[in-house]
Amino acid sequence: MGNISTPPTPSQNSGGSLPQRLSHRERDDSYAKVIAQLAPRWRVIICKDGIQWILQQRSVPFPNTGTWSGKSYSTTRDALIAACSERGLLSEPSASQVLEALPYDVRDYASQIGLPRAQLDWPEGNVDTLMCNLNEAAKVSSM
Repeated sequence: MGNISTPPTPSQNSGGSLPQRLSHRERDDSYAKVIAQLAPRWRVIICKDGIQWILQQRSVPFPNTGTWSGKSYSTTRDALIAACSERGLLSEPSASQVLEALPYDVRDYASQIGLPRAQLDWPEGNVDTLMCNLNEAAKVSSM
């Protein structure tokens, strides 16, 4: 394994063919918001809405056609590291370093990389305010 890093961006692609278009679908190999590739079939992404880190496993080994599916969902760095550790994905020092470098809360990371952030306040007993917040979050995530 040796080098834990994010996949190359289109400008870093030095291959002879055109770079693959980045996807907004979390299940795709070319998903744009991959944080770290921990093993050939394991990676960490930030969800498209910027509200959680997702530890994903690829359904079948590359180069076979497969998709990525979520195995753990975390809003804090410590919970993400624990989920990776439980699966033995932190044996490479560089994997631990990448995850340790993340901010404590996923919302801080989302704002650092410029993702829009929905305000999901959960008001006590006020269903109208709650529905307004959920509708606002839906608008932001559909952009």
